[in-house]
Amino acid sequence: MNTLAVDPDQVAVLWDEGTEWKDGDTVFRVERATRRHAVPPDSLWHGVRTVMRTLAHVHGDDAVRLVAWFEE
Repeated sequence: MNTLAVDPDQVAVLWDEGTEWKDGDTVFRVERATRRHAVPPDSLWHGVRTVMRTLAHVHGDDAVRLVAWFEE
């Protein structure tokens, strides 16, 4: 199966977490990405999270939402 052509939403359906396979000298492993993997605590987003946490403390969790738009 061409793993590069698989819809990322289907990876968990096709392979269990921890599944490994080798392609040449490269070993691939299926793992669930966490927010820390995508946005480390020391990233530029740290300030945004701090402000959102403060707003949630003042106004309640349900009153705070972050909307972001990314263009290619």
